[in-house]
Amino acid sequence: MQRQQLHLVILGLITVLSAATPLHAQSDAAPSGAASAPAVPAEDPSLKDPKHIHTVVAQMPEFPGGQEAMMAFISENLTYPEAARSENLHGKVVVSFVVEPDGSRSSVKVVNGIHSTLDKEAIRVVNAMPKWIPGCYMKDVPARVLYTLPISFRP
Repeated sequence: MQRQQLHLVILGLITVLSAATPLHAQSDAAPSGAASAPAVPAEDPSLKDPKHIHTVVAQMPEFPGGQEAMMAFISENLTYPEAARSENLHGKVVVSFVVEPDGSRSSVKVVNGIHSTLDKEAIRVVNAMPKWIPGCYMKDVPARVLYTLPISFRP
């Protein structure tokens, strides 16, 4: 039973890593021939609003220890619900959450779910994570940043 769970977790982590596309990897480049504007204008009033949730920042939030540590955490803490296993439910649950300036998480929700039992387990694992290294919209200025994480469940 433990070997099957370990196999499930390893497959899920491989899928998570291959499917995860950090938001900061998206290009903000202007089309060729167009004048380029700064990524975040200095006069942007949202920078002064502590409630604003950023989607593109200079430094994305990071799980303590990086991607490998996050994979290890998920593999150690993710449990494939028996009800989902018996119904042969599998796939990817996409969870989004806000990493706060202090590294805590808030607004954890399922963006794309499979079944309530798997969705609840994905949320449970994200809520169990330790504090993250916060993202910064400018050098050393922590910000609230939206983060999206796919978590795979494989039989």
